[in-house]
Amino acid sequence: MGITGERALPRATLQLNYRFSRMGAQGLKFGPDPFPELDALDLYTYVPLDKTVDVHTVGLGFGVTDELTLVASGGWISKSRTAANEDVFFMNETSVVSDLEVDALWQVYGLGAWRAHVQLGVIAPLGSVEERGDFPDASNVQLPYDMQIGTGSWSLVPAIGGQVMNEAGSVGGLIRGIFPLMDNDRDYRAAVKADLRLWGAYRFSDFVSVSGGVRATATEAIRGGLETLRDPGDLGLAFASKRVDLPLGVNLYMASGPLAGHRIGLEAVWTVHEDVDGPTIASDWAFILGWQKDFALPLR
Repeated sequence: MGITGERALPRATLQLNYRFSRMGAQGLKFGPDPFPELDALDLYTYVPLDKTVDVHTVGLGFGVTDELTLVASGGWISKSRTAANEDVFFMNETSVVSDLEVDALWQVYGLGAWRAHVQLGVIAPLGSVEERGDFPDASNVQLPYDMQIGTGSWSLVPAIGGQVMNEAGSVGGLIRGIFPLMDNDRDYRAAVKADLRLWGAYRFSDFVSVSGGVRATATEAIRGGLETLRDPGDLGLAFASKRVDLPLGVNLYMASGPLAGHRIGLEAVWTVHEDVDGPTIASDWAFILGWQKDFALPLR
């Protein structure tokens, strides 16, 4: 369920999916190591303690031809974060519509069980970068970068992927980049990102399969904007990072009966390595629960 855009759809196939994910982060890191909050308070007025991010995503895919597929996804994101210093403890929350991503996948190779595709997409900046909240010493102020929902600028999303699949299972990989094209209205540019996703799945029966893999993400610093010492989340440099996650999932597919064609998946994700360029709240865990269904449309 954590993999999207892994392959082109057959012609006249409409795919609908819904995913709910929750991500948890706790404690601070500087470089690859934990960073004590009291040491961070020598630099900042407040430090974050933990953060939770809930994401509801609706996806739509359509096979224009057997080689060309169009995909769109967007949804709703809610964030909550607690922060403190030696004198006070407080929380901020944000919740608003996410950015919208639209992609075109072109299958460049397909022979037997083997598939490969290239992808080009754009991210439309529907998500807010103007979220505000209260700090102990000020009310209704701009929240840190990591509490904003969107990027605030159009972004280009190229990718290349491939997989091999047979009756026993599948193995595949996807490399994807996100390149913001301009500064946003808050005079900063969101981080450039690169993702590598490798996966394998084994099918126990027509109904049940398990999956696992490796996900690596490299993120550059945010450029411009706040750059204050109020909170580590105000420092764009702190968001430059490298992270490795290990996912493990189970997938249920209804092969027959009144729910034939429906797929439900649950995936747990653990962060096993993270190296950041500045004090920032550390990624910890996530889970993804989703539903998917393909519909063959009666088109000529």
